[in-house]
Amino acid sequence: MKRTEFLQKYAHPGRLLDLGCGSYFLSAGLAGEYELYPADRDVYLYDKFVRCEAFNVPYTDGYFDTVFAGELIEHNCNPGLLLAEINRLLRWGGRAIITTPNPYSFERMKNSLLGRDTLGNYDHYILFSPASIEKLMIRYGFSIVGMGYKGLPRIGAHILACAEKVSESPAVTGLRRVEGK
Repeated sequence: MKRTEFLQKYAHPGRLLDLGCGSYFLSAGLAGEYELYPADRDVYLYDKFVRCEAFNVPYTDGYFDTVFAGELIEHNCNPGLLLAEINRLLRWGGRAIITTPNPYSFERMKNSLLGRDTLGNYDHYILFSPASIEKLMIRYGFSIVGMGYKGLPRIGAHILACAEKVSESPAVTGLRRVEGK
């Protein structure tokens, strides 16, 4: 399944934050169906574009119906901070859609057998398996709605995950206690 198809299948109607979109944002093709909010720390080319770090997005709690983080989580040293921020930004029942390279993809396994570098980009700090993405999302207040792969099942190039916000992230709850809210 293509990432755009996965996004269309699982995104809730309404406000959609495309977090870490860079100069090209995958959600752009959904402009007629959603109110799009592209955000990245380095690029600002579009209407409503917000320049920010992924773990410090300047919107109020519960503002978005869907947050899409395509090929972003593997670039974070602390993916828990990213998921806590996504949780904060989503309304109850809102959806987080995450895509990330699959360390078990056919191409990566083939390159490993041939003795080639299989780590990918130099700035990928963590590689996730489908199980680790699922466990991490559950830990940060989400319930898995759908999992998929770009390409062939289990050995496709990318892992696609969708989860609904079912509780506040432990990190967000802890911050509220510290801030006295």
